[in-house]
Amino acid sequence: VWHLVSNYDQAVEDFEAVQRFAARLGDRVKEGEALCNQASSHWWRFSEAYKGLVEKCAREAMVIAEETGDERILARGLFSLAMVDQKAGKLREADAKALRSVEICRRRGLTGPLVTDLTWLGGHAAWRSEYDRSDEYSEEASRLAETSHEGFYQIVSLCFLCNAHAGRGEWDLAFKVL
Repeated sequence: VWHLVSNYDQAVEDFEAVQRFAARLGDRVKEGEALCNQASSHWWRFSEAYKGLVEKCAREAMVIAEETGDERILARGLFSLAMVDQKAGKLREADAKALRSVEICRRRGLTGPLVTDLTWLGGHAAWRSEYDRSDEYSEEASRLAETSHEGFYQIVSLCFLCNAHAGRGEWDLAFKVL
């Protein structure tokens, strides 16, 4: 709920409490999930001040993923680390992490993380003027987002698809997507 109302401080506080509670219970998977949610909350702040916390939480979650074999945590941790790379302008490094996450998501049927991975892969490709690749990722992300009622990523993936068409000078297709 705190994410929906953009109260990321409260979201982090709640996820930290969940992490502590899971640690007391010895539930490493729940600890890892809480760390992934903390990483997301820090990332959603869109502030350089929290970049270190995104990376810290994601790396701690990845340790738990390796320990427990939980691939959902691994996929989400990889995505968070990809976003750290993206923010640093290292799009190829971000793509490598996101593609590894995509492989896990496809194998495990994890639609939520798959939508975010594909959306940003489409964006990265568009930013590099790799329009065909951007179309592929963005179209799939948009379809999955629509099916799973993930409005934010549906809009973002459609923006990247629109930009790819515009980049090729296909204004009629760009306006149709828009």
